[in-house]
Amino acid sequence: MASDGNESEDDGYELAGQSEEEPKQVVAKGPKSLKENFTICFTNPIVLVVDTNILLSQPEIFKLMVSTFNWSIVIPNTVITELLGLRNSTGPVGDSTKAAMIAIHEALTDKRDVKVVTAKGSNVTNIGFYKEQPDKPGDDEQRKMDDIIIETTKLQGEAWRQATLGDYGDYEAAI
Repeated sequence: MASDGNESEDDGYELAGQSEEEPKQVVAKGPKSLKENFTICFTNPIVLVVDTNILLSQPEIFKLMVSTFNWSIVIPNTVITELLGLRNSTGPVGDSTKAAMIAIHEALTDKRDVKVVTAKGSNVTNIGFYKEQPDKPGDDEQRKMDDIIIETTKLQGEAWRQATLGDYGDYEAAI
């Protein structure tokens, strides 16, 4: 293989650096090298809440997280609603949306530890998806969707804390 000077011998890496004075660093590129070089040692289970951006921009990373790591993946129902709204788009957005929907479908079909939850914490993975309406009037639509994703994440964190720590998870009560 001919090299342009920016890649190392291994195709999974590239040399990164701003100038001749700055030392070049070998950086992993792509999900394959991430899988091979990403070592995690956690004793507690990980709950990962994904948003629309990771699914649209990096569906292969989502697939890797689902298939490789022992993580519980939560997809807010609002993210599904956003993707359903984008699925008829043309060009790169439409293509990315279709790839994201396929990745989600595969994860759910393979019975991975992936669930779809509403902002109120209801698991709708096996029920089907429905459009979730924001509770707060005002603000623009995107802000409302982002707020719902944040609320879903907070609820998942609180549920994990309660399941793991029980009454000890309430820091104010412990003081």
